[in-house]
Amino acid sequence: MKLLIIEDNPQLSGRMKQQLRKWYITESVDSGEEGLRLASTGLYDCLILDLGLPDMSGSDVCRQLRRLSIDTPILVLTGVDETSSKVTLLEAGADDYLTKPFAPEELHARINALLRRKNRSQSIPLITIGDLTINPARRSVQRAGKDIHLRRKEYDILEYLASNSGRILSRELIINHA
Repeated sequence: MKLLIIEDNPQLSGRMKQQLRKWYITESVDSGEEGLRLASTGLYDCLILDLGLPDMSGSDVCRQLRRLSIDTPILVLTGVDETSSKVTLLEAGADDYLTKPFAPEELHARINALLRRKNRSQSIPLITIGDLTINPARRSVQRAGKDIHLRRKEYDILEYLASNSGRILSRELIINHA
């Protein structure tokens, strides 16, 4: 398993690499641009992303990765422990959130949880209805071979409806799912 740490604090980055090298191959970069470039290669199983980067915010990095349809799990690290910040990051595409300072055991456990979820999602088959193809593992949609970009809730509703094709679904069921 290979991790990419996008963190501008060299001491914290070095400490994380040292702690995680027992279980993973780790690489680190100290800028958002370099993180975007490396993350887009698809060589990493998980990304650890700091919010306070020198060249761009971690939330911008997260949004850009998701716009590029990069589905690598993202664990965000930050010193901000406010609900609004957590909600914003999760809606931007982050998979988990960890507040600094943190225990190495918690970091390792959260990475493992993200990797388990990723492995389960890769075994999900494509949903095809006519010329519409939904890829639940990548959270992507195509119609007649052309990509359709949907917001997170739009995608959730479409996937739910498509995977329940032929069933009558109440408005309440759809809202509860999304």
